[in-house]
Amino acid sequence: MPYAPSARNLLSTCLLSLALATGIRAAEPVATETFRADTRGFGQVEVTLAAQGPEGERRSRTSFRAEDAAHARLCASKRLADLTGFGDLAVVPDAGLPGTVVAADEVGAWLLGVRGVVFEELHAPDLAALKSYAAAAKLTGLAPVAERAYPRFLDCFDNAGPGIWVGGGGDNYEVERDFAWLKERRLAMCTMVANESRLVAPGLIDNSINEWNAAMAAKHDIPYRSLLFPGRPAWAWNRTPLPYVIAAPGSLSYPYPDAQADAIHTSYEPNAATDRYIHDMRRRLAEFFKADPNSLGAHGSTEVPDAGILELATVAGMPEIAALWHSYLVGLGYDLPSVSRLHTGDPARYHSWAEVRVPLPEDFVGWDPATCVDLRGTWDVRADSGNQGRDGRWFADTASEGWTKAAHNDVLIQMHRERYNFGNTVRNPFWMRRTVDVPAARSKDAKYLHIARIAYHGNFSPAFDVWLNGTPLKLLTSDVRGDWDQCYDLGDALRAGGNTIAMDTHGSPVPGYIFLSGRPHRTYPHMDQATNRRWYDAVGFSAWLRMRTLEDNLRAQRAGDPDRPLKLMALINLLDLATPLAKRYGAYFHDTGGAAAFWAPMTGARLSSTHGLPWSCEQGSPPNNVADMQKAVTMYVMLGNDAMDLVFGVGHYSKKPEVSAWIDRNLELVHCIGKMRMPTPKVAILRSTRSTRMGFGEPWNWDIGRGELQAVGRNFTYLETGDLCTETAAQHPVIFDDGTILMTDEDIAGLESYVRQGGVFIAQHVTGRHAPDRADAWPIARLTGVTATNQGKDVGGPLRFSQTQSLWPQLRGRELDGRGIALDWQGQDISGTPVALLADAADVEVIAEWTKPAAGQGTAAVTARRIGKGTIITLGSTFWRDARDAGGAYRSGDGAQEVLDELLTTLGVPRDSWTGTRDVWAELWRSKNGVYDLYPVAQMNESAGEVEATVSLRRERRVPHLVEVSALGHPKVAVTWADGRITLPETAYGKMQSRVYLAPRADRERAGLDWFRAQAAHWRALPPVPTTARAEVIATPEDIRPLVEGWKLASATTADDAAIPAWVAAEQDDPTWKVVRLGAFGTLGLPENAIGRFRQTVALPKGWQGRRVDLVFDAPYWF
Repeated sequence: MPYAPSARNLLSTCLLSLALATGIRAAEPVATETFRADTRGFGQVEVTLAAQGPEGERRSRTSFRAEDAAHARLCASKRLADLTGFGDLAVVPDAGLPGTVVAADEVGAWLLGVRGVVFEELHAPDLAALKSYAAAAKLTGLAPVAERAYPRFLDCFDNAGPGIWVGGGGDNYEVERDFAWLKERRLAMCTMVANESRLVAPGLIDNSINEWNAAMAAKHDIPYRSLLFPGRPAWAWNRTPLPYVIAAPGSLSYPYPDAQADAIHTSYEPNAATDRYIHDMRRRLAEFFKADPNSLGAHGSTEVPDAGILELATVAGMPEIAALWHSYLVGLGYDLPSVSRLHTGDPARYHSWAEVRVPLPEDFVGWDPATCVDLRGTWDVRADSGNQGRDGRWFADTASEGWTKAAHNDVLIQMHRERYNFGNTVRNPFWMRRTVDVPAARSKDAKYLHIARIAYHGNFSPAFDVWLNGTPLKLLTSDVRGDWDQCYDLGDALRAGGNTIAMDTHGSPVPGYIFLSGRPHRTYPHMDQATNRRWYDAVGFSAWLRMRTLEDNLRAQRAGDPDRPLKLMALINLLDLATPLAKRYGAYFHDTGGAAAFWAPMTGARLSSTHGLPWSCEQGSPPNNVADMQKAVTMYVMLGNDAMDLVFGVGHYSKKPEVSAWIDRNLELVHCIGKMRMPTPKVAILRSTRSTRMGFGEPWNWDIGRGELQAVGRNFTYLETGDLCTETAAQHPVIFDDGTILMTDEDIAGLESYVRQGGVFIAQHVTGRHAPDRADAWPIARLTGVTATNQGKDVGGPLRFSQTQSLWPQLRGRELDGRGIALDWQGQDISGTPVALLADAADVEVIAEWTKPAAGQGTAAVTARRIGKGTIITLGSTFWRDARDAGGAYRSGDGAQEVLDELLTTLGVPRDSWTGTRDVWAELWRSKNGVYDLYPVAQMNESAGEVEATVSLRRERRVPHLVEVSALGHPKVAVTWADGRITLPETAYGKMQSRVYLAPRADRERAGLDWFRAQAAHWRALPPVPTTARAEVIATPEDIRPLVEGWKLASATTADDAAIPAWVAAEQDDPTWKVVRLGAFGTLGLPENAIGRFRQTVALPKGWQGRRVDLVFDAPYWF
């Protein structure tokens, strides 16, 4: 009987000293473990492990009790595929045992078989021992395990992990060759579903591209993942009048014309006019994929990398957004008086919710119509395709020849801007000019010029070059990512009366405000308390809106298919809010380029690992050469990808001889992707996505997971602040903060809970510095027991370590420079200012103190405080760091490595690897099938050449050799073992080259149980979507008649013009014509070069009599 349903996974362990039904000898103790899980695909399964025997002779019986016999057979088939899909295990024919036997020399032997609702797995060190064990167990009636008797989508994150796009990115299909090339290499494909415009009418999808993809997958036996991009259908304009989306008054939403078109149907915020249609489409698409056995999963969301004030401005003019803003504030616990007090400082400011408008960018830069000079309106404009403006001094010219009039925010100005100009490296000159009269009173107060900016996909419009009365103005804000306001110092160029302002906008209109003001640029949280709180709530609301839309889309798809995974692209600054949605709806995070360009575990890889979620990637563009290809694959191997979908089309890989040859030489390396699982590391990094969303750079600057931990041989995962009070955080004895500069009361409570239960938290000099509404509030001080006293001022002199401290035994009594160094990718010093700490609590231990603090400053530089069973360590000094960002990873100096290594060792975090160079990383992983210890090793510096390295790895059990599973033929590599380490021979690692080695686990009797625990994490059961939240079913209106079904088809290989009159005649009825559903030739089983003749007789409704009737043929452009 299947066990009773349970919403939780239960794990129990016990030791028995009696004989079980397994046939184990009564004299030997038997260790048993039980694990239960509700899953997608596998259903409800209870796994019981019974293991016994001395080391080297361990035997085990793992019983998988399924909810019915069909699911038992499914579980067994998937287990067989995973055992033989990685490493060297293979089916042993005619083994003389019931069921199916799998074995390999030096690895062991397994017997798999199904009996009713139970799938049995027996393991022994070799085939002879397995036969003896099976005979003693007296297992009868075991049926052999069938191959591929499970839903193929269960292979999405292992056996079908590596894949390549087909037909995307402007690359044409080469129909037979592309699919044959993928099939030969056992690669999955990622298919294009076009976009939402394939909803050609209410309730009616043009599925021709999906049907063709499905037909090609079936023909060539290739599994596939599918993409779906936003693009609301144009026909909706005829049913719900425009505008669908209203930006803030005068605002533009996107920095170039084709993206600006998206402003009429934004796909990231709620859109009442079209959401109901799109949700119905998503449900119908999910139903289509559910019916296709080769479908691995679908697209849940395109890139939504950010949320904030600029993103909010794109929809701020919509009444429904205002209503949702009010609802959001109420959800925070606010009433009207508290909103008035918190957002304005005046409890009586608002008299009704109608006065509480959605915040806009100008609210935070000091716009005040009573004191500022508004420069919006009509300007003289002039294109400068010949780049003559500067030499011709157009900024000082007042002549009208060649100039025309345009509004400051005229969208057509964008026609002169370079599209997708990431980094704004290309700047096409375009000029705007006007003369404005400034009253004498305001000219005295006006010191600054403020101009709005816009951003798309994390990229800002370029900063303008501005002249006032012929004098160039200094830009005070940054021209790179981050500053959403362009602020210029007027100096002494402004005068009372007429003033001429000229701007080279590089093809960007003014997307919103432009004014003169006496107030400089302000950044959060260095505004007044009320403005800080309003900013914090506004950014939170923008993120909430986007997650609300995402959840609605996921719900719609889950109504059509409850099982297949849903890909979420590039939710980089929303990961904290998206992770609960991914777990609730069976989705996974997917990086769309960054993780192939630089070491980027923070874009979702290691947070996914923390929560048991799958993870995948694609590059930003296809490889130009072997170096690009090798770099991407090495990044994905070291990130531990569960899947990858290489862009854009197969031809980018198959038609480039060197790239194709590299793939064939490294195909085993490619197939390591999806087969690796990281054991829970002892150290985690607290990385607050909310902090980056709020505009702080500290989590990027102080993240030791970007190379520094690897240099001292440790692995890690990420945690969010919301994880601190959960069992997720409790798995890690040590949490190292990466610059969580903003902390809430809830964060502090979670952190205290973690430490009191025995955890060690390492705070940096910026950790917990700001509260949501106050800068330099140091809310973390009530836990650390210390107060920062230098208020951003430098601390003088070196620091001296205590003679009795135990964190760094090698540093006792020593003096060191108290200021470390960190340089970013541009070579800029991001080290920040150390803090002088004053101990407020008597139980604070001073680990190191400043030798020459200024008057009034605290003397402590590094402290520790016991709280409950744990400790919080405060690194007020940055002495421990010497790091430079090179190639997207931090490279540590030797001394800094030693300091970090000693700290972690002292805290009980053992070292996993030693490579002798910071450029070669080596880690400890496990295979998902539970059989192997894995050792990925890689040269991770693209700026360096080949590196010779002698790599040692922590391993308790001796082995004579490792197997290089990433190499063709799986060669054995001899190793030495001493003091709990194995050491590989000196090996050359080329630029960004990776290798993966394996050895059988010492405790591989646990393989079956650990395999299913990994499966259960990826395929956890999902709560049902409430009936009230399900997508509305949209019926096709009566004024539309779908004509996809019921066509008659005759095909030929050559045209026969003489036959045309016969086959187009209405009375023609040739029985050789077959009835088909309209589709692509491949879908219909026709050669691509065939000629098809289609006929259908259509009966029109009587109500259409006398009305205009259009016959519409609508197909995606790639057919």
